[in-house]
Amino acid sequence: MTGTLLRRRRLAGIGIAAALSAALAACATPAAPDAAGPASEEPPNTPASVADGLCAHADEVAKLITTANLNEVADPSAVPQRVADAVALFDEVEPPDEIAEAWGRVGQLFTMLDEALEGKTITSADDLRTVLPQDDPEAFALVLLVPGQAEIVGLHLQDECGVELGLSTPAVADACSVIDPLQLGSVFPSGAPAGKPVRWPNATVECTWSGDENEVGVVFGPGEALIAETFRDMAPVETVAGDPEVLVYDGALGPLRFRGGRTAVVQKEVAAVLVSVAAGGDRRAEADKAIALAMSAALALGD
Repeated sequence: MTGTLLRRRRLAGIGIAAALSAALAACATPAAPDAAGPASEEPPNTPASVADGLCAHADEVAKLITTANLNEVADPSAVPQRVADAVALFDEVEPPDEIAEAWGRVGQLFTMLDEALEGKTITSADDLRTVLPQDDPEAFALVLLVPGQAEIVGLHLQDECGVELGLSTPAVADACSVIDPLQLGSVFPSGAPAGKPVRWPNATVECTWSGDENEVGVVFGPGEALIAETFRDMAPVETVAGDPEVLVYDGALGPLRFRGGRTAVVQKEVAAVLVSVAAGGDRRAEADKAIALAMSAALALGD
């Protein structure tokens, strides 16, 4: 699941069961290689100090966050025990501070699933979908956010514990830091509000600023995949030649997307940045502001 708020728009109407199915599919990563050995063994070429704590359970954690799509579960009857094992492990293991929040979110999802599955007889994927909580906004939000949080945990296992999961680090660690508050002044006359960061899977990060009934959104992610997933068959409404080239699309990211807006896109090498502005409905002004912010944000991608 490429993590953009336009993607959230497509998920918003399908219900939490289907959304969870999509989210769990997005959590899926290549299984930890058998060569890594049992979870209690120290990964090769890893300092002994790193092998303590979470790394001692690295293979086990990797297998738990490597969760298949509910539509493709080979043995649905085994899912309740797998989820119960995950709850126990996430309660038992103390994560490093740098991934504590992500660890807690993933554990929260497993706990939600464990509670939903309690006392239920599961024999099929349909059984799994019907026991999940419905029409719960908090649960729905958790389902959408957990894939990105699981990727944070997976990257830690990969970088610090020697478990290869095929994950990539985002091109920008903090999307909120790439836009100078002074640059946001043209969109927010009363002063730039605090940005709200979100970490999505597939090495994608996002930040949104909302205030004065206006909004700015910025997303960094893998170029071709991010653009294709976000805009599908849409054609740009404007192309600004130069280095870098900027493509402008109709519509905006974020909660105010239904009011219109413009989104400017800059791609460099394998990464891209999308910047959207929804500010009162003047499409020319919105496009100009989005273009300026996108060119500034693209500096974070380097040459």
